[in-house]
Formats: sequence, C-alpha cells, structure tokens
Amino acid sequence: MSEFERSLVHSFNKFFKGEPQIRGIAYRRKQSRFTQQVLDVLVDSHDLKFYLGIECKSISMKKGANKLYFSQHFSNGQIERTTLFLNKSGRKGYLAVEIKRGRGKSKKAYMINWGIIENRYSKNQKGLSIKEIKFVGKEIDRISDWYDISSCF
Repeated sequence: MSEFERSLVHSFNKFFKGEPQIRGIAYRRKQSRFTQQVLDVLVDSHDLKFYLGIECKSISMKKGANKLYFSQHFSNGQIERTTLFLNKSGRKGYLAVEIKRGRGKSKKAYMINWGIIENRYSKNQKGLSIKEIKFVGKEIDRISDWYDISSCF
C-alpha cells in the first residue's frame, strides 16, 4: 500500500469518526500477486454519497512529470476494469491524484470524478495535464500527514 493510499484510508476513517451521524468505513483490500486489485480504496457507507471506489495515482513534478498519462500510469485494461466494477457495484468512482512538488513543498491532492477519466479515455485522449487536474478535480485540503475529506465532499 502506498503512503498516499494509506493516508486516504486514514483520512476517511477519521472523518467518519468525527461525524457520528454518517456511518462509514474506508479500507483497502488485501493485495495478492495472483489477483488483480480493482481499486485502491473502497469506502462503504449507508449514505450513498460515501459509497465510493477510488483509484490513487501519484505524480512527481520533481522528476519532470507534467501530465498523468493513461498509458504510463494505468496498467493495460485498468480503466475498462475499473469502469465495469463501478457500474456493477453502484459505487461512485473517483481518481485521487497526489502531486508531489519536491523537497520542502507540500503535496497537493485532487479528487476527479471517474466519469471524466472514462470520457477522456474513450475519446483516445492521452491523459490529463497537471493544469487540467487542478481545473477538473476538487482539491483535498492537506493537514499534516492526512487529508481533510470534508473539504472535498
């Protein structure tokens, strides 16, 4: 599990603990070498607003990345499998993108509706630039080592 995925799970569970009127739990399914993981983070809740499937990606700007590429950042067939799972399960889908801006600069994270990813991919677009991620995504406020989920939902 990546640090970003762990932080997102912790952040959702911290949010649910602080909001007792909203029952929910975020978790990551155990990964195995022999089975493919459909999504990085699953969130279950009676409140359908929080019945989610989240794929997590990180981009390092210090390594010169200026775009999230479908061919580079997703495995072969991953977008199709994720879309199928979301449609069958009834979950709302999101792509959470963490942008690492280099030493001494805080990380930024954005939640992007999965429909945007699916739409772009189906139109054979190559991906999303960081500028586009900031435009179409909803920034998740970062507080120390966790994210304030309430700022996004």
